[in-house]
This record gives sequence, structure tokens and C-alpha cells, in this order.
Amino acid sequence: MLAGGLLRLTCAVLLSGEIAATANCGGIRVDPPVRPPVTSAAEPARPPDPAARCFGPSAVNVPMTTADGVGLAGVRLGSGPRGLLLIHQEDGDMCQWHRHAHRWVELGYHVLVFDLRCFGFSECGAVDDYVADTTVAVAALRAAGATEVVVVGAGIGAGVALVAGAHLGEQVSGVVALSVPSLTEPAAPAGRDPRTPLAARTTFRVPLLLVYTERDRNAMSARSATRFVNEAPSPDKRLAVFSGTTHGLNMLHTGGEIPVLVEGFLREHTA
Repeated sequence: MLAGGLLRLTCAVLLSGEIAATANCGGIRVDPPVRPPVTSAAEPARPPDPAARCFGPSAVNVPMTTADGVGLAGVRLGSGPRGLLLIHQEDGDMCQWHRHAHRWVELGYHVLVFDLRCFGFSECGAVDDYVADTTVAVAALRAAGATEVVVVGAGIGAGVALVAGAHLGEQVSGVVALSVPSLTEPAAPAGRDPRTPLAARTTFRVPLLLVYTERDRNAMSARSATRFVNEAPSPDKRLAVFSGTTHGLNMLHTGGEIPVLVEGFLREHTA
């Protein structure tokens, strides 16, 4: 980190399997990590009013039940056909997205955020089937009027987004994956293939933006990221690599190139 809180930025974009380096990407200012309101999981099946939790009076609760009977807590903001489904990372719950959920609603998006099973106010269930969680959330957002849905995941949510994207295919318009932790972390139980990003790479056909920083120890390696993008059959796939150690959702808090890149992808795939 340089003086004044600036990070020097280098990036490369991988499009349709070809790497095109971009020079003079500039610097980005790093804000303190977001600290959303603290929540309690004392009654996971009965989430509090959104205003009391973290999203304010404009949000509405969207309780969901997965195909395997797990109750999920969700919140919806905004309206209209341009849908965004936001999946939190491993160190929190849906409240991690409160800043960006409101920003994107102001930009005209229809946003649904939810707690993965066994996080926040969602039930645990017998197995970890985050693909089932994502599937019911996409369906809920579409039922509320979204005709295009981009799935945005950070950390564990990024890995879930990759696997769910392979399962959902044309039901989603794109996937943004911020700091995928590992290609081998399961997002679905045994027998529900593909289970991992590694297995999903050869059947992943939806538009993709995969972003990470080169010294983030909690994200997969450059070799793994490049392998996924090179081997995915999606005709629109982009890999953006930035300097520094920033992980997951915090990359969107930096200002500069990363949020501009992400929001450009969202506009392109919800038009």
C-alpha cells in the first residue's frame, strides 16, 4: 500500500480465452471495510423486519423454501426487469451487501439478497446445497418481475455463483465472481453434479466476469482462475486481475477500476 491509502493497480482482461493487458490502470483508494449492523441468529426461521436488520424501510422480506425444504431469509429492494441476485461471502450474511444493494437500486436494478443456509437467519438443512439456495432465489426474483438476472457472489458466494451458473444456464444472464476461494470447494451435495467450480468449468456457458487480486491468500491461484476461464465454453468470459490483497466484496469499496468494471458488466447483461 502506498502513502495516502493508494494501491497501484495492474489488470488484465481475459476475453474469449485471450489475455489483453491494459496499461496505466491507475490507482484505487481503499475505504475501511464495511461493518454492517450486527444481526442475531436466535430465531433463524423468523427474520426481523428489513428496516431493523440492515436495509431500511424500502426493503421487503422475501422468505423462501428450497427444494429440499430449507427455509431461507431474503430481502428484495427495487423493482423492474433488471435483476441482481447478491450472494454474501463466508464471514457474514446478506447485510454485507447493504451499501451496494442500495446503490444498485438507485441505478435502476431490482435486487434480491439472501442468507445462504446456515448463515444469518436461514435454516441449516441436512446437507450443504447452496445451488438449491441460489436456484430458489433466482426463481423468487424472476417471479417478482425480473426478466434478466445477474448473479453476483463474493468469497464463498463467488464459488457458489460459478457452480449455480453451470446448473441454471439460461435462467441467469451472467455471473460476477469476486475472489473465488477454491476450485474444489463443493457448492452442492454428492450426486448433484457439478458440485465444484472445477467440475463446473466445462459446462459453464453464461457470461462471466471473474475478478481477484493477485496477493489475496484467500482466493484461488492465478493458474486456477485462468484455467476456469480458458476451459469454460461461455462465449463471453472475462478475467480481471488487480494488484494488492483485497478480498471479495471489499474490492467494490475501493473506488476506481474494480466497481467500474463490475457495473459495466451489469449494465451490459441486464439491458
